[in-house]
Amino acid sequence: VNLNGNVYSATVTTGTWTLDISSADATALNTAETITADVSDVAGNPATQATRGIIHDVTAPIIAINAVSTDDIINAIEDDSPVAISGTTDAEDGQVVTVNLNGNVYSATVTTGAWTLDISSVDATALNAAETITADVSDLAGNPATQATRGIVHDVTAPTLTIDAVSTDDIINAVEDDSPVTISGTTDAEDGQVVTVNLNGNVYSATVTTGTWTLDISSADATALNAAETITADVSDLAGNPATQATRGIIHDVTAPTISINAVSTDDIINAVEDDSPVTISGTTDAEDDQVVTVNLNGNVYSATVTTGTWTLDISSVDATALNAAETITADVSDVAGNPATQATRGII
Repeated sequence: VNLNGNVYSATVTTGTWTLDISSADATALNTAETITADVSDVAGNPATQATRGIIHDVTAPIIAINAVSTDDIINAIEDDSPVAISGTTDAEDGQVVTVNLNGNVYSATVTTGAWTLDISSVDATALNAAETITADVSDLAGNPATQATRGIVHDVTAPTLTIDAVSTDDIINAVEDDSPVTISGTTDAEDGQVVTVNLNGNVYSATVTTGTWTLDISSADATALNAAETITADVSDLAGNPATQATRGIIHDVTAPTISINAVSTDDIINAVEDDSPVTISGTTDAEDDQVVTVNLNGNVYSATVTTGTWTLDISSVDATALNAAETITADVSDVAGNPATQATRGII
């Protein structure tokens, strides 16, 4: 036998012959070699030389695993369907890639340098929070590729999302809508995630920063709000899990209340007898019950609480006696939304 310039010999036994070449000789083989074998019978007749071409292939293929679900994170939506695992290799077409994940073994066939397989939604749902995929393949010569690995995350926990009170009391009044109005909230979605807010047909966005988000709607948008509105806010975490939508009802109240002052002492004249006793000042308003009316008279400030559309207070006889010959009473009130009434005035003698 001749191979790569070396001569080997074997003895025929019951029609067969065999020999081993050393590992050193095998390692020294060229990529393509031809073996020749010659023998003669006892009579000295030589056989036609036998030849066989062989290949010496010691180059291992390469294999890689592509990103899974785009970002190597499988979320609660993605694991409801089969999840594709794929990659590339320079192993020959038809070679089998063996993939291990969470104790399960999958296989894929190489086609034009690529391989792909789907794991079932059942298997995807069963994945741990952190997993490592391994992929192995050998080329046609039997050379194994260095094992490919890829870490993935299985995140099925949706973030939380809330909307803070707007303008302190969830009521935007006629003063507040003259300026931009802040809408804000909290979430445990990661920094940089985008919160999408819908209000009155408009869409706004805010970026999460250390667990909070905030945005301003313009005064034009605030002024255009209906009397009752619902804010909705949505966000997804980095894995793509959507939070349960947050909602908050707000009121846009721009109608100022009215206020009036009743006649004082019947005729708006306080006489020498009347100022010897407390003098009642009263009036009406459509501000809500318990709103506070502020009354100014002769430099003194008094207050009264609205009850079923009316308000009343007494000034002491000392204050009444100290009044000037002509005085003007002023009364102010705001509604629950914070809208101030046009100041009421009344002249008295």
